Amino acid sequence: MLKVLIMSAGIALLQVGCDLNDDNGRIGGEVFPDAPGGPTGSERTFQVVLSRSEEVPVCAAGGFYATGATSVTISADESLVTVGPLRISDLSSATTAAHIHAGPAGVAGPIVFDLTRGLSSPITQAFNAGNYPNPAPAGAPGTFADFIVQMKAGNSYANVHTMSCMSGEIRGQLR
Repeated sequence: MLKVLIMSAGIALLQVGCDLNDDNGRIGGEVFPDAPGGPTGSERTFQVVLSRSEEVPVCAAGGFYATGATSVTISADESLVTVGPLRISDLSSATTAAHIHAGPAGVAGPIVFDLTRGLSSPITQAFNAGNYPNPAPAGAPGTFADFIVQMKAGNSYANVHTMSCMSGEIRGQLR
């Protein structure tokens, strides 16, 4: 088994196992739709790593090793967004909230989907047009369909808030 270690600023963020004999678009049991031999459906899955360095603004009180990882999948018919499992670790303090926001990299944007219902890691939730805020928050796309377009363009992110970092401790752009 080959081990791949992703590093950011010298901090290990995610370790994924890979069977060298598996050429079906799978790494460590995860499916990556764009990989050769991967699923043929047109669903879109984002593999997201959350870190302190992507949070806007960076919270000085954040845990030095605070990290998270999740996948966000837009269904083939674009009627459902599934988040999770969101796994978080080494945060500075108790988790107070988790969200999907509208906004490009480097910009703090409005909350679109609230993941706070089940704050113990791992967090998994699904959203459809009926869950989209009405009216849409200022700065967010007006409709669920418009938000899907923005997600696909990389203009959304996941983040986790804590008692020490009320505006957010870790963030990961959906790319």
